[in-house]
Amino acid sequence: MITIKTKEQIEKMGKAGRILADCHKEIAKLIRPGITTWEIDQFVEGYLAKHGATPEQKGYQGYPYATCASVNDVICHGFPKKEALNDGDIVTIDMVVRYDGWLADSAWSYAVGHISPEAEKLLKVTKESLVQGHRASRTRQPYRRCFPRYSGLCGIARFLGCARLYRPRNRSRDA
Repeated sequence: MITIKTKEQIEKMGKAGRILADCHKEIAKLIRPGITTWEIDQFVEGYLAKHGATPEQKGYQGYPYATCASVNDVICHGFPKKEALNDGDIVTIDMVVRYDGWLADSAWSYAVGHISPEAEKLLKVTKESLVQGHRASRTRQPYRRCFPRYSGLCGIARFLGCARLYRPRNRSRDA
């Protein structure tokens, strides 16, 4: 069932989203070789408290952190660690912000220092995929109709030219 939100509820959801986005913008300023994801997690917890919000995932089934931090090939929901990030890493910080009973959730990926052209392309294409997905979701079309060729990981791998990750079973279908 869909529940229609009131103007006040939508404003509170928007406030949670603004706190989340602003926190990510501050995280972007911290990202550099040598910082740890544990330090980022500590920053996030303090930032949220300062803005009257809390990290929703902290305490969920005993989870002790304000964020999830995934470095390089860790797909998602990695734990913050006291190991320094290195030049060339990609780190994704995932968090859920609770503000006045309303939630905002996001995961942003950041380049640490100078990254390879391949990593840069990955960040660019995945960001563009997010933007295109957002645009398509506004059309009220089924997912497969919005992204008939590039749906799923295999489509992204094919788009990136990662032939080793994706080999189509029926090449005539993809031509």
